[in-house]
Amino acid sequence: LREQIVLLGVRLAFAPRSTADCLAPLVEELLNLRKYFRDKKQWVDADAIRECLEKVDITIDDTKEGSRWRLKS
Repeated sequence: LREQIVLLGVRLAFAPRSTADCLAPLVEELLNLRKYFRDKKQWVDADAIRECLEKVDITIDDTKEGSRWRLKS
């Protein structure tokens, strides 16, 4: 079992992951928090999250289906 865990760790360490894949869990949680603030009409807090993401080159697009994000190219 130990050998399998080590092997899995080695495979994961060398698995190619895009920047977007690495950031996705964090950004999705921030977008959930931003939605909460927007639902509560706490615009200053919602805008602060957008501004923080913009500073690290993440763009938020608000659509009828919800917010989407993408890395600036």
